[in-house]
Amino acid sequence: MAKAFVPLLIATAAAACISCVSSCASSAGDENESIFPDSIELRAGDLAFRCGGSLDSRAVMIADHGGNFSHVGIVVDNNGTKMIVHAVPDEPEFEGDVDRVKMETPQKFFIRKNAIYGQISRHPDSVVARKAGEIALGVYNRNTLFDSEFNLADTTKMYCTELILYSFDRAGDPLHIKPRHKAQWMDHQSVMPSDIIETDKFQKIYSF
Repeated sequence: MAKAFVPLLIATAAAACISCVSSCASSAGDENESIFPDSIELRAGDLAFRCGGSLDSRAVMIADHGGNFSHVGIVVDNNGTKMIVHAVPDEPEFEGDVDRVKMETPQKFFIRKNAIYGQISRHPDSVVARKAGEIALGVYNRNTLFDSEFNLADTTKMYCTELILYSFDRAGDPLHIKPRHKAQWMDHQSVMPSDIIETDKFQKIYSF
């Protein structure tokens, strides 16, 4: 979610996240191995939260005032296959790839390189959730770039939580979250993953 960190923020993140590093070490393995359990059955509109072990991820969690997750995506139905659409920087898939909204399998979204642990949360209204998934898929299909300015007023680009807000707003159930976080690397106040969890509109279904 985050980009262009100042050295002080990175140093603070490293110092403040010793417990996160310990958790990562305890679950060490191939960085391309997935932590996503094969037994989980996803539905369109589910939210996929993850906590990464990188300095970028830790800086996001500090900006989130101790939130448990550094990133979030939304499950979509892509021609019968459940995929996760998410807006993310610094995860290129090929040389010259730009920061953008991506679509990945749940297994790839939750590889150890990017996820120490994860959570799936579900909206109680399956119709609204499915519609939100369709909206998010449309955002992906129009090749939307990552919003490095964290500007909620400009939906031509998206950051991770902005994609969630936009999708559920267009699906008819706005989350009504006021942006309240502004780190040194943000141009605007932003919404963080914990803000979405705190709305109580989503029920935790799985954690791993």
